[in-house]
Amino acid sequence: MFVHTTFKTRMTLILIAVYSLSVINVFCPLVRFSSRTMNMYYMIAVMSIPFVLFGIGVNYRHWYTRSIALCFYSLTSLFSTIVIVFIIYAVTNLSPAQVDTSFQQVNSYDFGAYEVNIYQIKGGALTSFGTTIRQEKKIFFGLLVVRDVFSSENKQDVRILVEPNQVVVNGDSYQLKENVIF
Repeated sequence: MFVHTTFKTRMTLILIAVYSLSVINVFCPLVRFSSRTMNMYYMIAVMSIPFVLFGIGVNYRHWYTRSIALCFYSLTSLFSTIVIVFIIYAVTNLSPAQVDTSFQQVNSYDFGAYEVNIYQIKGGALTSFGTTIRQEKKIFFGLLVVRDVFSSENKQDVRILVEPNQVVVNGDSYQLKENVIF
């Protein structure tokens, strides 16, 4: 079936943009779902994008663009396959209450416009427990805008004071923003 070239190009660019922004969002959180399971299913869907792009790349007209695209999509597909395997493992090994013990919510403070949530993070066998404090604002349908206010991987014993416009951690003050990001 013949698909118009500009449509295919636009679709490819949109898929690459969604994939890239989602991978960046893993390392620099900006948008999340309120459900951990929904975050994982979303990432499985996003990590499937390189396979779709590979299918589109097979039909490129010129051999050199096809070769470059297929090499690039093959590498991203390999990366995505590894990530999908880890996500499926994490989904199948959640506790019966659907709680991820590696990133567990300890406390929550609701200030109306936004929430401040304190999480205990477990880095694995080689690291101790840590603490992450996130400012989260609900947008719609369980979608959250998030900002990491404080994060430390090796601090179990922290003294935290949460106020409506700031968070004080071990004497250091971190300002909260009304709209979370801006």
